[in-house]
Amino acid sequence: MNSNSASTGASGNCSTISLDSIPRHSPDTASRVVDGEALIVRLSDNVVMILNAVGSRIWELVDGRRSLRAIVGQIQTEFDAELDVLERDALTFTEELVERRLLTVNS
Repeated sequence: MNSNSASTGASGNCSTISLDSIPRHSPDTASRVVDGEALIVRLSDNVVMILNAVGSRIWELVDGRRSLRAIVGQIQTEFDAELDVLERDALTFTEELVERRLLTVNS
């Protein structure tokens, strides 16, 4: 795995998430951001996930039109972090949310 892509193997299917991927919220989710923390519920089984400030901001920026690269660029203007660290962390974070069926991506 390099710093520009991550692989996920949910259900035995392998897909690649890259900075050019376009994430979108799963239609099986409901969410609300309160005091800078996103509360996400997977509706099919009521699994709940609470995100920290950066994760919540990424969640807010996911709109099904922006690439992960564009989201990371916006995050970099709002948080004090190195671009390569943000890119790596955003890829890992997105992969985790895809595995949890909270996000989908168009690669």
